[in-house]
Amino acid sequence: MGSIADLPRGDSPTLRLVHPTDEEKLMQFNLNGAEWRGALSLPAYLRREETLSQQALTRDGGISYWILIDTALDGNPLDPSSGTRLPLASCETYRKKTLIWQNGELHESICHGIGSVFCASHLRKRGYAQRLMTELSQALRTYQMEEGKECEFSILFSDIGKVSMTDSCDVQVLKRAEILQHFWVGAVQFIAHCHPRTKVCDGGCSSYCSSTVRGGPGRAV
Repeated sequence: MGSIADLPRGDSPTLRLVHPTDEEKLMQFNLNGAEWRGALSLPAYLRREETLSQQALTRDGGISYWILIDTALDGNPLDPSSGTRLPLASCETYRKKTLIWQNGELHESICHGIGSVFCASHLRKRGYAQRLMTELSQALRTYQMEEGKECEFSILFSDIGKVSMTDSCDVQVLKRAEILQHFWVGAVQFIAHCHPRTKVCDGGCSSYCSSTVRGGPGRAV
């Protein structure tokens, strides 16, 4: 067994974002399952993750798995016989179709939801999760996009509120209320454009249905 004392910090130039092998993915599931499985047994948690990866949202490239590794390492120093690389941090992304209204035109694209960001307890306080997000924000610009096009935006799902990673990568973290407000106003504006005779609310949502929507709250637009 190697020592984590020799591992680099999160700003090391030898760190790289890659897709894990099945063995490396299972390694991370075992580690994060110890913290996230709740009342499930670990085998049940692993079966759940496998089942979730085969749903309409996730199959055929809908879900992607990512790990941060050190390319200077020869194998996994914490488990040399495993034949794996050492995941320093990991996450998942979910591809979703988006409709974007921009410069007076509506166009279809994709975005990525980012979730399950994880760094094992014995590897924390080294900046690995922050580096993971920095590398991911760059990779997602063109990931699964048509050649010559870039992803317009991605969404990070977090239970820890505003975090410092926003200072070092292109990820905007919003509070839940802010997400609801942005979603509601955007949805109402979209409905107003596509269905101009639709009544979009009954006046009970005045805090979210802003004056930017034609007709104002509770009006047919």
